Amino acid sequence: MSKDDIPHHMKITSSGDVKTVRSSPEARPVFDELFSLSYDDVQRPYLKYFRFSPEMVKWDEVEIPLAEPTMMHDFAITENYVVQS
Repeated sequence: MSKDDIPHHMKITSSGDVKTVRSSPEARPVFDELFSLSYDDVQRPYLKYFRFSPEMVKWDEVEIPLAEPTMMHDFAITENYVVQS
């Protein structure tokens, strides 16, 4: 996912390649939830993670501790992790 694009459902093939399964805001495999990150380059917390239930109820935000501000470019979600870059 990227801040300027819609979510993508990705799959890692048996050869280790990454393949796009589909691109759609509804592409929420496994959890049926919508995940997001937000960042602030002025004040703490600089980075927060949150999600929405299938009924679009926003869950509590979780601060991701950072020593300094960062500009988010994209992130990925697995069954167990949120990975930002």
